[in-house]
Amino acid sequence: MEIWKDIPGYEGFYQASTCGRIKSLKREVRFGLKYQTSYIKPEKIMSPAPSQKGYYYAIFTVNGKVKHNSVHRLIALTFIPNPENKIEVNHKNGNKSDNNIGNLEWNTPSENYRHSCDVLKRKPFVSDVKKEVVHISLDGFVQNVFQSRTEAAKFLGIGIPAITNAIKRKSICVGNCYLR
Repeated sequence: MEIWKDIPGYEGFYQASTCGRIKSLKREVRFGLKYQTSYIKPEKIMSPAPSQKGYYYAIFTVNGKVKHNSVHRLIALTFIPNPENKIEVNHKNGNKSDNNIGNLEWNTPSENYRHSCDVLKRKPFVSDVKKEVVHISLDGFVQNVFQSRTEAAKFLGIGIPAITNAIKRKSICVGNCYLR
């Protein structure tokens, strides 16, 4: 059963539903010079548009001010408690167009990132993968083993991007040794 509820901050203007839909409410709209003219705008279920990143948004107009709002965020603000004040809304199934309340949850940025790697099988950023860095001499002997790129960069006196490039290509000479 679909339940409609006023969206916080837009009471009397817009409502959200448990099924992930948004509607504008019936109201008087004033316009023209000194707002002398008005008409009654009927209640209407809105047709959200996808953004370039694939999230759906709705355009609200209240008292002449226009605002773009992410539908999934509006649904979460309206229906999902957020006692820990988490700042991101996650689509549990990864489908950005599924804004049903059962598919949404509040997350921290790190929880959202972990979800994208663990559940959605997205590849983590290279800098996020924890690997030891092995410093090998030109004749093939292990010189040092570092616990991170940062540690290797400090010891060798070079930048972290150079370490990352050396590891990716496995053939870039750093000083008189190789990294892997």
